[in-house]
Amino acid sequence: MTDKYSCFEHLSANESRGADYEIVRRLGISEIAVIGIHGGGIEPGTSEIAEAVAGPDHSFYTLKGLKEEANKDLHITSTKFDEPEAREIVRRSKTVISIHGCSEAEEIVFLGGLDTALSRCIEEKLKQAGFKTSLTKKDGKFRRLRGRNKRNICNRCGRGMGVQLEISKGLRARLLRHEDTETRRRGEKTGAEGVGAARERAWRDTGVNPSGALPMLGQRVVPMPGRRFPSGTLADFVRAVREAIEEYRSGKCGA
Repeated sequence: MTDKYSCFEHLSANESRGADYEIVRRLGISEIAVIGIHGGGIEPGTSEIAEAVAGPDHSFYTLKGLKEEANKDLHITSTKFDEPEAREIVRRSKTVISIHGCSEAEEIVFLGGLDTALSRCIEEKLKQAGFKTSLTKKDGKFRRLRGRNKRNICNRCGRGMGVQLEISKGLRARLLRHEDTETRRRGEKTGAEGVGAARERAWRDTGVNPSGALPMLGQRVVPMPGRRFPSGTLADFVRAVREAIEEYRSGKCGA
């Protein structure tokens, strides 16, 4: 599919910020950023997942589609994505994890990007948490999801290599559906406020301190005492990726 807009300047000249799209960003205290450049209605669920993974310690960025229809018009491919606030977040970060959504109905995560060590670490943790994963290959069916172009926004960070996670439509639907069900069960609000509750619940369930305190280098991010994880929830996903990040930061991931 050819993008309607080839760059952000073209998009911003034809779409209204606050009406057609919004940008949310937060600087963290680590040198890692988690971004969702196709959030909101563009690739539904990716903003929420990226923010939950970022937590209060890693930097976070998302561009969300807000249109009632035709949000796909706001899609700018990763190699051409040049929105200034995103570029600044990426420039400040040594490592970037870019969260995307692909159209497959199967519940699966495709991992790509030039940082193969972090990709493999994340893959291992996700598998341990019960998620189906696939490292994209040059000659494979899903080679379009490899994210290995140096111009891909995930690879424009300080180290020149990042990670791209392509989460299938089927898995995103289940992760967010579970959170919506849990939100209703708890009597919490759904919609935007409900997403915030789900995010903070995922943080609590993964042992993340909402005050922003960063775990000591090498310290595993573990569940709060007595917390039992239902299989395949958003909290499971967040915990797996954050554990991989901590092992990566402490040098435990393979070179």
